[in-house]
Amino acid sequence: MALADMTGLQSGTLTVGGLTLGSTGGDLSTLNLRPFASPAINVTGTDTLISNGGTASSTINILGAAPSVGTYTLIDYAGSPLSAGAYGAFTLGTLPNRVTAGLVNNSGNTSVDLNVTLVDTARWSGALSSEWSTAVLGGSKNWVLNSDGTTPTDYLAGDTVSFTDSATTTTVDVSVANVSPSGVTFNNSSKNYTLQGTAAVTGTTGITKTGTGKLTITNTN
Repeated sequence: MALADMTGLQSGTLTVGGLTLGSTGGDLSTLNLRPFASPAINVTGTDTLISNGGTASSTINILGAAPSVGTYTLIDYAGSPLSAGAYGAFTLGTLPNRVTAGLVNNSGNTSVDLNVTLVDTARWSGALSSEWSTAVLGGSKNWVLNSDGTTPTDYLAGDTVSFTDSATTTTVDVSVANVSPSGVTFNNSSKNYTLQGTAAVTGTTGITKTGTGKLTITNTN
């Protein structure tokens, strides 16, 4: 039972007079949240954040682009702080790609928070070929983790990606399939990039271009 699905909400707070998760033990509920606003859900009624399903019965999924490192208020409620048993109903489900985070029972603020401790992204290396690859077999790949610039990785759907002067190959070919990153940045000065191919970069994100190098786009996006 999905009690609050905010997958289409890009910003803003959902304010409710009370939020009851499950009617009896064993009931399961899911909250799909985008933590662009703080809080994502504001429960105004005193002592009206109630979880009846039991331990780990209410899953909170974090959707959308990866948030920055920091603490985000997911559910702000009024009244008494949640007991350990009541808070134990909440469990963290899916996270954006390459995000490490955990839930926090913030009794001082009477809120359920998301504490993001690590956010990584994918940086283009072009070490293997010009293909915007999603899964390349073997040791060589066309992407590295941005945090260290050396660890090979695959592009994951929804990744935030960047293209810099550190790449070996600066022709990027999107032909195997459409790709839908959550963010695209070209930050190049000493090298020029060409984005080409028979497939497209799709989705709602845009392209951020910085640096003095050129970016030529020849495919349909």
